[in-house]
Amino acid sequence: MDYSSNIINMKKLLLILFLITITSCFSFGEGSPEEKNFFREKKYSITWGGHSTVLIEINGKRILTDPLLTENVAGLFSRKETCKLNLEDIPKVDIILLSHSHFDHLCLNSLEILEKKYPGAKLVFPEGVEDFLPDLDFDMHRLRTNENFKNSVVGESVEIDGVKISSVYAKHSGGRYGLDSYFWEDKGHTGFIIKYNEVSVYYSGDTGYDPVAFKRIGEKYKIDAALIQTGPCFDCDIPGTDEHASSVEALNIFIDLKANYMVPVHYGSIEYDTDADYPVWVLKEIINKKYKSLVTAGNNDINYDINFSDRIIILDEGEKTILY
Repeated sequence: MDYSSNIINMKKLLLILFLITITSCFSFGEGSPEEKNFFREKKYSITWGGHSTVLIEINGKRILTDPLLTENVAGLFSRKETCKLNLEDIPKVDIILLSHSHFDHLCLNSLEILEKKYPGAKLVFPEGVEDFLPDLDFDMHRLRTNENFKNSVVGESVEIDGVKISSVYAKHSGGRYGLDSYFWEDKGHTGFIIKYNEVSVYYSGDTGYDPVAFKRIGEKYKIDAALIQTGPCFDCDIPGTDEHASSVEALNIFIDLKANYMVPVHYGSIEYDTDADYPVWVLKEIINKKYKSLVTAGNNDINYDINFSDRIIILDEGEKTILY
C-alpha cells in the first residue's frame, strides 16, 4: 500500500474542503435583505436621563421619550436630579415621543432646545396633544388612540424610516391644566411600542394598572424591554391611583407584558410628599421579599426568576445599559 500517495490525496481533499468553506463565508455582492437581517446582531441600548426621559438606540436609530431637560417643571417643581443626558454626546435624534400633555412630559422649553439641536426630527404624539404644541420645526405625526383605548388596547401605528411606532393602552388622562383633564376628559394620552430590526421596546407613559389590558398587550407583542412608570406613590407596596401605578403595580405590568427586561422610570427627579426615589426603594424591597419564587414571564413561555440583578434593570440618571 502506497501510504505517501494516500497522504497526498488526503491533503488535496482537505485543501478543497478548506477552499469551499472559505468561499462560502464571503459574499461577492451585497446579499439579500433577508440574509442581512438573519446575520444582524439583535443589540440595543437604553439610557435613562431622569424622570421619564429615555434615549433608546437600536442599530443606529435614536428615539427619545418625553424629554424633560430643564432644571424645573413649569416653574413649580425644582428637580432633585437634573437631566443627565448630554446632547453634545448625541449627534442625532431621529424620533421624539410625547406620551401626553402634562407639564412633566410635554416640556415646551425642552422641545425648543431639541428643535435647535435636531431640526426636522420626527415628533410623535397621541391625538389631543396638538392643542398644546406651538409651531415647531419638527415633522409631526399624530396617532389615534381609539377614543382613549375604549375599543382596543392598540391605537394607530406609523412607520418612520423603518421604525414602527404604535400607540397602546395607558390608563391616564389627557389635557394639561387639571380641569381639562378631569372635568372634560380631554383625550391625548398613550403608551408606545417601538419596533425596529426585530427589537421591540415598550414605553408606558403614565398609567395606572389594569388587570386585563397589559396582558392583552403582552399577547400581541413580543417585548424585549419595557420602560415602566413606577410611582409616584405614598404606599408603594399596595395598589396606587387610577393614573399612576405603584411599585408593586409596575412589577405586575412587567409580568403581564411578559417582557424580557424592565427599566423603571418616572421617579428620582420630582419630589411629591415622599422622597423622589422612594418608589424604587420599595420596588427593590418587593423583589427581594416577594418574588424569590419562579413566575411565568418572558417570551419563551418558560419560568424565569424575577431577579433584580438580571431582568429588572434600575439605572442611575445618565446610566446606559446595552441589551441583547
